[in-house]
Amino acid sequence: MKPLHQQEPVREVCAAALQQLGRDCPSMTFAVMVSDDGFEVASAGSHAQQGGRLASMTSSMQALGDAVAREMKLAACDHILLESINGHILQRRIPNHELVLCAVFDHHELVGRAVFATSECASTVSTNLMRQAA
Repeated sequence: MKPLHQQEPVREVCAAALQQLGRDCPSMTFAVMVSDDGFEVASAGSHAQQGGRLASMTSSMQALGDAVAREMKLAACDHILLESINGHILQRRIPNHELVLCAVFDHHELVGRAVFATSECASTVSTNLMRQAA
């Protein structure tokens, strides 16, 4: 079987979900869906040329978040939030799949809205990929 980032149906589901996330949150400047091994599956937004770099950083951050959660005997790492003065980055694991969503928002987006919107996006991707597999 091909890796996730080379499976066209997976790429299409992820791309559609990222486009919808951008419509739901106009302050999203960039988003990328990444395989656990650090390959870009799909991206949307104004920084598409940086997708490969962000994909590898996202994969590394998720691995670190998972390790910290394990070490602290917490449940699995659901999402990671990075805040700065100019905006924030929210990355979230896609349930039941070896995928991670990373979305970049400008400072106009409320953190709670970004958390909710990325949760909805992750759920949609998971559901649609499960339907494809059935």
